[in-house]
Amino acid sequence: MAFFDLDPTLYTQAAHLPNFDVAGGISLATSLRTGMHPKVTPTVKQAAKEMMAAADYLSEGWREEPVPTVDDRRPADAAVDRAWGAFFARLLAYSNLPADRYPKATEAGLMIRTLFPDGLTFLKLPYNKEWAESAKRLKRIDDDKLEPSLNAMAGHEFLAEVRRTHDVYGDVLGITKVAPANQAPVRAERLRELRRLMSRYVIRVLGLLGDDAESQAMVRQCLQPIDDFRAAQARRAATNAATVEPETETPETPDSPEAPVNPAPVRPASVVPAVAVPGAPNNAPS
Repeated sequence: MAFFDLDPTLYTQAAHLPNFDVAGGISLATSLRTGMHPKVTPTVKQAAKEMMAAADYLSEGWREEPVPTVDDRRPADAAVDRAWGAFFARLLAYSNLPADRYPKATEAGLMIRTLFPDGLTFLKLPYNKEWAESAKRLKRIDDDKLEPSLNAMAGHEFLAEVRRTHDVYGDVLGITKVAPANQAPVRAERLRELRRLMSRYVIRVLGLLGDDAESQAMVRQCLQPIDDFRAAQARRAATNAATVEPETETPETPDSPEAPVNPAPVRPASVVPAVAVPGAPNNAPS
């Protein structure tokens, strides 16, 4: 009898398959189908076909989902901050002109006191509150029909940019645009089904195993993608572990108050120019 060093118990249960996410499951299923020995039985081929159908079903919804990104709120927040800051600065510059030569300088100061009674402090509020304050100012502009005068003093591009970034901000925050439905439960169910059918394919492949070298080589070829997948995961884990910096102990300070556990996250502050409001206390952030 030929010596055989493949351990079937490494493949006979779904729990013994490598852990994988959606992308990993689709790629592993595809590799198993591509690497399948041409002489396998019709039963094995049918199992492979069903496994690939599950992979395709999982892929359908996954490829339509948006690509995950780093928190989209932060760049949208920074953009609306810059737009309001630039618009405010234009009005402020106009208000500083000599009123006896440029009568609209007085009007510019009035606009600032009307729209920005507290300067730009609203740009440091939490995201949703900042959007609401931004919307309130735009509504005041529309209700009082201030846009023509504001455009004459600041230039129409500045208010237009405020409106554009405000709309994007509302969409990103899910205020003015409905957020996509959570597909996580459906995706998890499809992923479990793929694992189940992949396990059944592996069991049927192992059913081909005999004492002869030919059947052993056939089984090894069919299951090689699983070994390769595990090896790749191990390499990534080793690389990640090597790049983690060792923690540095912080010496305890006697009689010092304990730091709060898991403090509430602080909303990142955007750069907001410090400016004074004509005829009002300077409440702009420093």
